[in-house]
Amino acid sequence: MDEEPSASEEAPAAREEEEAASSGHHEGLLFSLRYLGVWDLLAVERVCRSLRFAVQSDSLLWKCIHIDGPPLSERITDEALLRLAQKAQGWLQCLSLVDCSKITDDGLRRVLEISPRLQKLSVSGCRRLSIEGLIHNLKAFESSGLSSGFTGIKQLKLGRLFSLLPEHYEDLRSLLGRNEVGCQPIASKPQFYHCGVSSLACDDDRAIDIEICPECQNLKFVYDCPSESCRAKGLDHCRACDSCIIRCSQCGRCMKDCR
Repeated sequence: MDEEPSASEEAPAAREEEEAASSGHHEGLLFSLRYLGVWDLLAVERVCRSLRFAVQSDSLLWKCIHIDGPPLSERITDEALLRLAQKAQGWLQCLSLVDCSKITDDGLRRVLEISPRLQKLSVSGCRRLSIEGLIHNLKAFESSGLSSGFTGIKQLKLGRLFSLLPEHYEDLRSLLGRNEVGCQPIASKPQFYHCGVSSLACDDDRAIDIEICPECQNLKFVYDCPSESCRAKGLDHCRACDSCIIRCSQCGRCMKDCR
């Protein structure tokens, strides 16, 4: 008859997890972990075994992954991003990659394959991604999601890096569930120009950050004017890309009508 393994024969990893789980921390400390960003969570993992276990065992801490720029964005490779996504254990819902120049189409594909609940994606400044590869990955993600009962990507932030053709834009709008080109949600928040950039946060309520400029009809960032005098003339008044209407980099007002 086989003998049960003795305590000394247990796997070191299993003993480590048991010790970590038994050395409980104050509930307030564990509760505060959900307010930490990726950089801070990775730092907490290195404090001690018990905190490492707490961070790694709670998949909901990783349901929103924001890589907001240097220094972390400079270190994120395809493999590193995959390891981060795996921490969510399929619960990743929002992924924001800003200036992650080492991420490729294949790396993004691998993350999408293990993240069926992902709904919001931002890839601003990811220079190694191609618009063709992105559309291909999103189509595959949508197909696999529909067969599993998931809704697919609902919001996409591209930033200024991609040069979109009309057919690319139509494909993306269709994938995001908005087939009427140029149509924005009624409740969409105004987008104001500030220092040449617009918000790429995942809490933005638009389906896509690029749209057809009412003035030049090109696919660009389109901004609203914060001036009360302009907004009093209608929500669509003084609404265009920054090439058609020059705006103040500090307040976002149009330079022509708001002096």
